[in-house]
Amino acid sequence: MPVALKKALRWLVGAVCVALLVVALLLGVLRVLMPLAPRFQEEIAEWTSDALGYPVEFARIEPSWGFAGPEFRLRGVRVMSERGGGPLLLADEILVGINLLTLLPGSGLNLDRMSIVGARLSLRRLGPDTFSVQGRDPAYYPGGPARLLAFVPPELQLRDVWIDFEEPARNVRENVWLERLSVTTADGRIVLDGRLVPPDQYGEWLSVGADIELAQWTRAFLPAGRWRLHLEGRSVNLAKVRELLTEAAGLPLIGSGDFNVFVDLDGAEIEQLFGELDFADLWVAGGPSDHVFDRLAGQFEWHREGNVAELTAARLEAARNGEDWRDTEISASWTLGPGGELAALQLEAGFVRLEDAIPPLLGIARELGVSPALLPVAGDVSDLSLSWESGGSFPPEIRAGFSGLSLQWPERGLTLAGIDGSLRHESGAGNADLSIPGAGDFAASWLDGPVSLTGAQAELSWRTGPDNWSIEGNNLRIGADGMDFAGRFSLSLPEGGSSPVLDLSGGGDRIEDLPAALALLPWQNTRGLPFGWLGRALHAGRADGWNMQLGGPLDSFPFGGAVLRVEMAIADGVLTVHEAWPDVTDLSGKLVLNGSALVILDSAGELAGVRWRDVRTDVRDLASPVVEVNGESDDPLPALIDGLARIPMADRIHPMLLNAETSGAAGTRVEFRLPIADRSAWEIFTETELGGGEMKLNDLIPAVTNLRGSIRFTRAGVRVRELQGRFLDQPLLIDVNRAPAGMAGYGYRLDLDG
Repeated sequence: MPVALKKALRWLVGAVCVALLVVALLLGVLRVLMPLAPRFQEEIAEWTSDALGYPVEFARIEPSWGFAGPEFRLRGVRVMSERGGGPLLLADEILVGINLLTLLPGSGLNLDRMSIVGARLSLRRLGPDTFSVQGRDPAYYPGGPARLLAFVPPELQLRDVWIDFEEPARNVRENVWLERLSVTTADGRIVLDGRLVPPDQYGEWLSVGADIELAQWTRAFLPAGRWRLHLEGRSVNLAKVRELLTEAAGLPLIGSGDFNVFVDLDGAEIEQLFGELDFADLWVAGGPSDHVFDRLAGQFEWHREGNVAELTAARLEAARNGEDWRDTEISASWTLGPGGELAALQLEAGFVRLEDAIPPLLGIARELGVSPALLPVAGDVSDLSLSWESGGSFPPEIRAGFSGLSLQWPERGLTLAGIDGSLRHESGAGNADLSIPGAGDFAASWLDGPVSLTGAQAELSWRTGPDNWSIEGNNLRIGADGMDFAGRFSLSLPEGGSSPVLDLSGGGDRIEDLPAALALLPWQNTRGLPFGWLGRALHAGRADGWNMQLGGPLDSFPFGGAVLRVEMAIADGVLTVHEAWPDVTDLSGKLVLNGSALVILDSAGELAGVRWRDVRTDVRDLASPVVEVNGESDDPLPALIDGLARIPMADRIHPMLLNAETSGAAGTRVEFRLPIADRSAWEIFTETELGGGEMKLNDLIPAVTNLRGSIRFTRAGVRVRELQGRFLDQPLLIDVNRAPAGMAGYGYRLDLDG
């Protein structure tokens, strides 16, 4: 090593040693002199007053040597005002730490740290941004908080400070305990960190932190530039906080719970918020009173730049009405227009319970002037993606899966519940796969109650325009209370139209499926067609398939411009025309329902033990059903007589005829008319052709044999004209008529010629 360098190092080491020796000597002298400080209490108070700019008094001073250097503990401190009035500060204790650099020549005395314990402050709100502190107006503190904090050492600690808050305009008076507050000042910035303990009704505690550029803090509480606020609370009641602080009046959520959030602000405007929330009994401020979360917790981040805002919620846990949400994530962004109106919205969510989400979404829709015709009111939505722009088509672009979905069409009084599936809609068109695997039902204003649709499914596609829309459903299957219907449909609102137009086609395999399917349709919009009667009348048997065509405007249903046609082949059917009549069994034929008219063609069956063929049954108007039947029978005479005895109008036939012993072939033709609403207004005409029959009225009268001719039966009774036969092996001609007037007690007049 060069000699010069060795000398330089030797000199440097010596200088350092001398400096350390001097510092050690000075520190030693200071430690020796510190116990003498109480003797100079008045001089120290005068020097402190000059440095602070306000008169300072204290009861006594206690010097000590702390870990970081010399400290002075001032007891019973009073900071007074040179302008008179009450004290600016009363404190039980102030601990002051002195920077060791003060010992260097020319540096002046610098306070390194300060701790204030047991103080009391009064804070009175005079206006939106105006406060009085310790009873003094803002004019008393020129320069705002930044001016006052210029006298604060780099480290300031406050403990056990009571704050009396008052706002006379709202009659608010509260005492808040500031458990602790640390104020650190460095590089032109100030960092605050403290904990408040409010009265019990406001919560357990509230921790407040802030990072502020000191030069921008020119007004009470709210700096003028960008700054960060940290809030952490336990069991904080936001509703009470809204009542206490005017700045909290705009809180969007109200409830009670825990939170730990960071807020980036520009003055009073929030630019970004992120943190964690765990709230109970949470609801939307200003929203409906029943829109309450039992619990809402998760990690949230909110950011705004200009008119664009973004919100993200991760690890979201929620519960409402005792039901828990699945853990999910939600992200949303929206753009506000010049007037603050919503101009665009994008939403993505892993899970949403519609009962909780629909009320605020409907509020947004009302603000936008949108009134959706079809409303989802319940169910769980998964993997939701939604995008909407002002001026764009409605509904917005959306993609979602759902389960247990309930839909309402309030204008038509429709509710469909229990739907599972998925949908996608974009650029005015969409599609969906729907099914009702579990408990699901259909309710409508024209139905007596909900109808089970368990097992129903459909594939939907649709298109929407400014003034029109259309929906098509394929692979439609409906199971309603045991019914099985398969088909397709379309529902459209033509441009300029006032009523949606329905086009439905489909069918089933069972007879009972037809009235069940017809009962679901809105017949009571006009005349209230009683398809309930059709369901009771045709209630058993086999159908070789049936097909239905239905179309027309819903407002004109069923037949004011609408078309309804059903065709069905029947086998082994059972028809109950009226509960007072025997059932028609073993029914076969072709059923055609055309509008309000029902006809069964080319049918055959058995009524009251009589076999009928070539039967035609007409119900010309199902709104006021009147059953009209025409048919023929080849059953023998004994079967016909037995059948007459079993029908309600048998009282029109003399018991002697009903109890007669008969035999022989016969051919019968019948025409029958029965109003369902008034069964006493029946009409009937039968004509039976005898071709060699035999009849014995009782044991005392010999039988009439080889009967040939016709017997007619109407509402007026039995009629026989020129019925030929043989009686006691002699020719006989028989006429039977109602008894003429004046023959009281007689029902018929029998004329015999032979």
